[in-house]
Amino acid sequence: MLNCIFCEKNIKNITTKTIECDNCNNLFPNLTFTNYKELWEDFIDKYLSSIPQIFPYTVAFKMKGYFENDFKRIFHALNVANFAYFIAKKENGDLNVVLCCGYLHDIGIKNSELKYNSSAPKYQEIEGPPVAEEILSKLKAPEKLIREVCNIIGHHHSPKEVETINFKCLYDADLIQNWIDGIKERNVKPQNIDKILNLFYTETGKKLIKNIFQNVQ
Repeated sequence: MLNCIFCEKNIKNITTKTIECDNCNNLFPNLTFTNYKELWEDFIDKYLSSIPQIFPYTVAFKMKGYFENDFKRIFHALNVANFAYFIAKKENGDLNVVLCCGYLHDIGIKNSELKYNSSAPKYQEIEGPPVAEEILSKLKAPEKLIREVCNIIGHHHSPKEVETINFKCLYDADLIQNWIDGIKERNVKPQNIDKILNLFYTETGKKLIKNIFQNVQ
């Protein structure tokens, strides 16, 4: 049995690489597939085909173009954006800000690896904001949105003592996808998630990771 990670309704067709829930219409990768890499291109194609070519969704296409054929990072970014959007809807976040953050949160990785030969979080946080600002400026995004997105990207691995709801939505979404990437890429069967629940900011994020956990047992 496979349930939708968003609305928790039973999924009838569980043979496809990308699941589209008949109840809530949300897309998510079918994590029952053993070969995680097989999911990447299929989900990317399905997701990008499902979104309108208007801002902020156009940021997703710019991110894909920037990462070129790095399907792992494109897949990661789209999933983080997908989770962050869902969390933000429930937690009253700014959907435009949160989507842009989701698509661009790791945009500094390429320059981090080029300059420092490392993708360490501290380098991502240095290199990400300038690239994000350039992408968003070319799309004529509002200056206020650009400033907030760049601020969040510039410390998305390093929470401050007091954070905005938009940061919290992005942080929880990234935490979820990093957890998925970890268990699927290392092919490790998760035993429990109780020890990471206290890392989440939002109740929606906690609920999502619990639902996902049920699907990878």
